[in-house]
Formats: sequence, C-alpha cells, structure tokens
Amino acid sequence: MPTIEFSQNSYIIVNDWFGVCGGNIAILERKYINLIVDNAQSFYAVPKGIGSFYSPRKFFGLPDGGLLISDKMLELKLTKDVSYERTAHLLKRYDLGASAGYDDFRVNDDLLLNQPIMEMSNLTRALMGNIDYGRVRQVRLENFHHLHNEFSSINELVFDLDTIACPMVYPLLAKKTCGKNSKRLEYMSRVIGMIAAILCQKRHSLPICRNSFFLCRLTNAIERKIWTE
Repeated sequence: MPTIEFSQNSYIIVNDWFGVCGGNIAILERKYINLIVDNAQSFYAVPKGIGSFYSPRKFFGLPDGGLLISDKMLELKLTKDVSYERTAHLLKRYDLGASAGYDDFRVNDDLLLNQPIMEMSNLTRALMGNIDYGRVRQVRLENFHHLHNEFSSINELVFDLDTIACPMVYPLLAKKTCGKNSKRLEYMSRVIGMIAAILCQKRHSLPICRNSFFLCRLTNAIERKIWTE
C-alpha cells in the first residue's frame, strides 16, 4: 500500500506488481476516484478505476501490442501498426529454441521503445484470437500454487491467494538467517527465484508439479555448492 496519502481527486497510477496485488488495488479503488491501474503483469485482472492497461506479450507469444480498457471515449484517430518485422524471436523459438531467439528478442524490445500510440496490428490481433486463455490461466495458476506450496515457508512475501487473478511470476524473497545459512539462503533465493519465475510462465500443458524432483535436485545441488565453498 502507498506510504503517502493523496487527495481523493488525485490521479494515481498503481502497479499490480507480479500480478499478486489485487487486494490492495481493490482497496485503493474504493478510496480514490481517479485510479489508473497498470496491469502489465496481471493480464487476467478485472479492469478497475477509470482505466486499466495491459501488456499481453508478457503472457503470450506476441510481437507487440497493448490494451487499454476504460469507460472513457478516446477521440484520437490512430494509425494501425505493422508487426511482421518483429516476429523473428518468436519464429526462432519454435524452430531452434528460446536461446536462439534471445538476441532478436532484445532487438525487438529496442524497436518498441518510444513508439507512438497506435492501433493494434492485424497480425497481433489475429494471434490473440488463437490463444486458449482459459487453459493458459489454469496452467499458470497451477504452477503458482505449486511453487507457493514449495517455498511459502521461506518466503517473506505474504499473498492473499483469493485476490490473485493470475500472476505473471512467483516472487520469492527468502527469509534471512544467521551465519553460514544466510549465505546459503541468499544464493538459493537468487537461483530458485529465477527458476520459479521461469517455470511459472511455462506455456506447455503439463503442470509443474511433475517437476518437483527437478526442484529438489536443484536445491540439493545449490546446498552442496554453498557448503563446499
């Protein structure tokens, strides 16, 4: 929650960080009449405030495109975007794997910097029309809840699971301990946090609970590295 109070008529932008802040945003919506919600990390969140914007490409294999949902009318005539030149990283991922397309992904990110507001391209709109949104949400939630069951005992972050529509990643802030254990947990937090974020975003149909053995082996490997240093 904000540490600063604002007047009720202030225009306030609030982020749904990691997609796990839905409860706080609901409270702020009741308090501020001109709330604007950044749902870039929470695609499945219900629009709130006077406007909510979304970044579908953070959740799905899309080259570009964003969404603004508001009850206000936009009195602008927008030029339609063209996206085919931004698809190299997506196509390489299917044929060659994610690593092969990473450099193209970075180039694509640079191309999107400082872009003017435009109408979504025909290509991106068509790609969005072929997504099984319900299945993606189900798998992401299964992954998130599995990770939470595995790591909640060492996670300093507390989530209200009933207010989470569908998170982008599983945020992990490992609890600190004394002496040698602090080094161990710091290292584990960095490595497992990255792995958890990746697994939470898996687009395949297999729940990550099938990967419990992998997480166990990973943790054991990290422990051996720490204790032998």
